[in-house]
Order: sequence, then structure tokens, then C-alpha cells
Amino acid sequence: MAQAHGYGIKSTILRLFNVYGGDPKLGKEVISIFINRGLRGEPLVVKGPEKYRDFVHIEDVAEAFSKSVTGNNNNSITMNIGTGTRTTLKQLALMVNSRFPNSKIVVEMSADDGTGLNANVGVAKEALEFSARSPKTGIPKHIKKYAGEAHKEIRGTGRQERSMMTRVPFAKPFFEAKDLDEILDSMRNVLTSGWLTSGKNVETLERQFAESVGTKEAVAVNSCTAALHASLLALDIKYGDEVIVPSDTFVATANAVLYVGATPIFADSDPNTFNISSTDVQQKISKRTKAIIAVHLGGNPCDMRDLSEIAQDHRLSLLEDCAHAHGAKFQGRNCGTFGVAKEALEFSARSPKTGIQKHIKKYAGQDGKKDL
Repeated sequence: MAQAHGYGIKSTILRLFNVYGGDPKLGKEVISIFINRGLRGEPLVVKGPEKYRDFVHIEDVAEAFSKSVTGNNNNSITMNIGTGTRTTLKQLALMVNSRFPNSKIVVEMSADDGTGLNANVGVAKEALEFSARSPKTGIPKHIKKYAGEAHKEIRGTGRQERSMMTRVPFAKPFFEAKDLDEILDSMRNVLTSGWLTSGKNVETLERQFAESVGTKEAVAVNSCTAALHASLLALDIKYGDEVIVPSDTFVATANAVLYVGATPIFADSDPNTFNISSTDVQQKISKRTKAIIAVHLGGNPCDMRDLSEIAQDHRLSLLEDCAHAHGAKFQGRNCGTFGVAKEALEFSARSPKTGIQKHIKKYAGQDGKKDL
């Protein structure tokens, strides 16, 4: 904080006390240990001097962080995030034991030496209007979630089944009823046609997608990773070569480069768009650089004008990862049509791809039409 203050930067420091509430199977803190022993019917062993601590639930920690970011505090400040209550290990064991009565409590403790940590949470209450739940409320809820509904003991195996729990998805798909009916009907037609991976439906998809994007050809492949891999193979990128990729992208972007034996070189992100920075791309070019992969993250197009000029100036191949960008445009032009590659090929990776006819011709037959 002192260093930040020296530069005139306002900072907020949250000092967390003993956090619990995550998956007990992964946690190593005392509450998780007690819960796991309770699930197995083993005794809850309390050792050492009876020191006290302050325990705070992970959901309350998240709330405190959220309020600290969105609050109106204009001063540098340090605050404790806890409950402000004293809880001993023996008290914790009793709380857990109330849910697992078959697990006895074994106390191997010396007399209370009067020491421990207790959070002074007055600053957080005043600055954030924040108050954490007490362990008496939080621990039973935590146990019920993971030991009652989320975990079912498989007797005699030492394993546990995990039921479905609420998780935050990357995106929740939504389909109107009429669209869903059309999709299901199309899937039924494919499944009963006798052609799962090629045939007239795939040909229709390729033709219509090429028309939509504005390219001569489109080739459907089994995955986004396969499209990137095939594109790099078609460009004859191999061991010893370097390919510049974004730092902020899915792992498949770099993996595809590794698949062909080349080295991914990570370029920084543009602070305004979070896409690959053309300025940093320029600085990362070396004698070994053979290609650049631009990822239109979240449907937000990269600066394809600058990237195209860089690729042309240095005689590099430019591949576009359009997984998020079907229908997106840059300066009125469809993403997936800017790719500049050797031998005048064009590439659009991570969607039905254009410009990998050379690869298909090599591996699927000389006429390029043989079924794989």
C-alpha cells in the first residue's frame, strides 16, 4: 500500500481470515478435514492447545471483493474480512458432529492458553456495509450442500458420487421453440440418413456457409482444433518454425501449433479490445516466424487491416480463428476473408474452413473429393 500511495494510487487491501466453503474433497483446511472424516464415519480428532480463530465463508469473501470493487471508497484502506467471532477447533468439531453423529469427537488438547486470532471487522462493516455469516450458520449450510445433496457415499469403495450442482456456465444457450423444433427435425434427418460425417447435409452446410461468408470454398471438419491443425499442415509449418498467437485465447490455438512441431509465440493483448495486439505482433516477429493466428475473441474482430499489412510486409501466413465471429465484420468485410497465406490460399480457422483444399487433396485423394 505504501508503494501505491507513493505513486498516488488508491488501493484497497482485503485481509482474509480462515476461509471455508469450497469443495471439501479439495480443501485441506480444518473444516474440510472434519467433513471428510464425518463422511467416512471416522472420529473428529481435536489436538493441541485450544486456540480460537475467525472463520469466514467463501461466498462472503466473494461478496466483500465485489463490494470493494463497486463501492465508492476514494481512500486507500486495509480491512479484515471475517465474522468478528471467536471459534475454537472443539466448537467446529461439535458443529460438524451434529451432522455426523456417528463420528465421535476425540479431544487431545491442553488447556486453553488464551491465544488466537480474532478479526476486527469494524472497518469492513463501515466501508463496505458488509457483514459475514457466523460459523454456526455457515458450517451447517456448507455441510448440507456437500455432504447431504452433492455427495453420496458408495459403500465399500471409498469413492463418492457427485450430483449436479449449480455452476456458472460460459454462456447459457437459448433457442425459441420454433428454432428448437427445426434443429431437432434436422438432427433426426441426419441420424436416419445413413451419413453422419459427410453426405448431402455436410455439402449443403459447406456451400451455404461459403456463400454467407463470401469465400469460394468452405470445408467442414470435426472440431475447431482440427481446423487450425489442418490449416498449419497445409501451410507446411513444421519443427523449427514459430507462429505468433494471442495470449488471451483458448488453449487449442497454441496446441495446434505444437501439433505440427512448431513453437507458439504469445503476443500481448490490445488494452482496448483484449484481442491480439498488432503492435506486439510486430515486435515478436523473428527469422523463424511463419504465420500469425488472429482470434476474433467474443465476436469482436481483430484489427485485420494492421495484421494483414504486417503479414504481407513480412511474407507471413495469416490465419483467422472465427469460432466466436460467425457473421462478424471488420470495416464492412466478413471475418474469415482476410487471411493471407502462401500460395494465395485463404484460411478461416475454427469454423467451417476455407482454403485448405491443398491439405484435403493431399490426404483425401488427388481429386480432393474422396470421402474420408
